[in-house]
Formats: sequence, structure tokens, C-alpha cells
Amino acid sequence: MPVERSEVVVPLAHEREVLRQAGIALHGRIVTLWEISPTTTAVPVLSGVPNPQPSDVDLDLESTLRRWGAPIVQKTRWVGCRLLEGGLWIVAPVRSRPAAPPPSGVERRSRERLVLELAGLSLRRHCGRRGRGASAALPH
Repeated sequence: MPVERSEVVVPLAHEREVLRQAGIALHGRIVTLWEISPTTTAVPVLSGVPNPQPSDVDLDLESTLRRWGAPIVQKTRWVGCRLLEGGLWIVAPVRSRPAAPPPSGVERRSRERLVLELAGLSLRRHCGRRGRGASAALPH
């Protein structure tokens, strides 16, 4: 098993902590960061808890992004969790700027979605400072 160098471990520790805290804000849900692969599947990158169950990280793109008509672009990253045990997923893109406010001024996104949006902003900000290659493909 390869040994991780300290400059790799520290950034992953920050990212895991962001996901862990988002999970706490979401009442103990397991929050995961995914990257879309060249075959347009969601590959788990990191979770807020060590060694999560596969059912907690195997994102169903059909019931999430494709259902809502969201573009599935390779190398983009998404953060999310299940709303209920075995239930629907809620996800937000990892982006460098917050989404535009609602045109009507009335917020329609759920609290859960807003927590994930903030986690995604934090992850992007941290990844962007490190200059990761994949982060350049993240939505703005």
C-alpha cells in the first residue's frame, strides 16, 4: 500500500472536514464528493465519514441529474447525500461562485440543497487555491 505524502493528506483532511460538517448540518447524513468520469458515471472521490457503505456513495445519476435535465459533463464535481435511508439523492455542483438569486426573490431551494451548495463552494475554493487540474473543469 503506498504511503501518502503530507501535502496530499492535509488537503484531503480539509475536504473531508467540509463534508463531515455538511453531514452534521444535514442531521447526520453521509455527504460525498463525486467526479463525473469520461463514461459519465459518478465516481466517489471522498466522503465525510471513513469507509461509507456502497449504498451511501453510489450516486444514481438517473434519479438525480438526468431526471432534472442537468448536463453531465466529465470531470465536473458534485457534492450530495441521500435525503432518507435508501431514498432520493440531493446534489449540488461544486462551483466557484454562488448560484444567481431566484428571479422572484423567493428562495425555492431546500435547506439541504443550500447546505450542499455552501459545501461545494468551500470545496471549490480550497481546490482552486491548490490548482488541481480537474477543478478547472468545474462549473462556475
